[in-house]
Amino acid sequence: MHAVLLIVDSMPLPSSRDPKSLRSSLEQWLRAEVGDEVTVGPLSVPDGAGYSSETYLFDADWADARHGLVCRMAPEAADMPVFPTYDLSLQVKAMSVVRSHAPTVPVPNVLWHETDPSHLGNEFYIMERVGGRGAPDNPPYVFGSWITEATPDQRRIVQDHCADLMAAIHTIRVDSGVREILTRPRWGDTPLDQHLNHQRWYYNWARGDAAFPLIETALDWLEANRPEDDPVGINWGDARIGNILFDTDGDLHPTAVVDWEMACLGAPEADVTWQLMLHHFFLDIADIMRMGNPCPGFFDGPEFVGRYEATSGRKLRDLEWYYVFAHLRFAIITLRTSRRAIASGEMAPSDDPQDLISNRRILEAALSGSNPYWDLP
Repeated sequence: MHAVLLIVDSMPLPSSRDPKSLRSSLEQWLRAEVGDEVTVGPLSVPDGAGYSSETYLFDADWADARHGLVCRMAPEAADMPVFPTYDLSLQVKAMSVVRSHAPTVPVPNVLWHETDPSHLGNEFYIMERVGGRGAPDNPPYVFGSWITEATPDQRRIVQDHCADLMAAIHTIRVDSGVREILTRPRWGDTPLDQHLNHQRWYYNWARGDAAFPLIETALDWLEANRPEDDPVGINWGDARIGNILFDTDGDLHPTAVVDWEMACLGAPEADVTWQLMLHHFFLDIADIMRMGNPCPGFFDGPEFVGRYEATSGRKLRDLEWYYVFAHLRFAIITLRTSRRAIASGEMAPSDDPQDLISNRRILEAALSGSNPYWDLP
């Protein structure tokens, strides 16, 4: 049963919004913006990806041209959102910073950001739609996808692109303007303070009336072993292959880097280990289901870190700490998504509340120093 829970609780739940009404409201809003007659086509959601924000893909016709667009908005409170708050302004500003300061990172162009919720029911932004394919989350790409069908050399190209994109993001200078956008003073004076205090607050919100000793043990471990070094850089936040689109019909170059809702300030190690952690989580699901490793060599820890260090010119430090921190962050997210799936009837309750933590097995291994996927010093 646990292996099934691992997969189901990461699946997106249907929105309570009426697609026809949303489509009509989008048409009306776009007409006012472009000053022309607009026709909006059917709305769809991205294939194979989980999400916390609502994301809609659509075509809109005006001025004798068809425009491929993406609308992104916060979910309705009735749909049990993953996060307690959604700062779309942060996403838009973070994308603008990276787009203007790291030209090698293909961030989609945001065309409009509407803060008035009266039009669609919530604040939203619309950006240009970019071609390309992402690595699916639902089911995870290790279960069969263009990733598993690729050759080892092709997977290495994709892996290297991931490392290079992170390095480019992390080399952006944090000036006063960037700091104002991404800092979180409510949670402390330094990025490490802000990371840990924010996660404790998020855990207390996500857990409801229940207690989860594994998460509390991880929080205590992180406090007791926190690094002395506290670099200040841009964190993408949800830095992973699933948030990169690739030209799978061509040379596999990245076409878009998306999903900036967890952007903040912090050490580069936080992004690098987030990618490794999620890949290890998928491998752990495959292991539980006795599938072996469907893409051997992919996201090999030393190779991925080595590529990042060579591209960025920076030696990564305290990787074990940031790796546990990545698992802690993911554990709290899956705690919330599991509770949401149970409430919707998509998942049956477990006799052991700790099973709501999807990465329970691998987080326990990481804390004990026996993680079979961790091959870095």
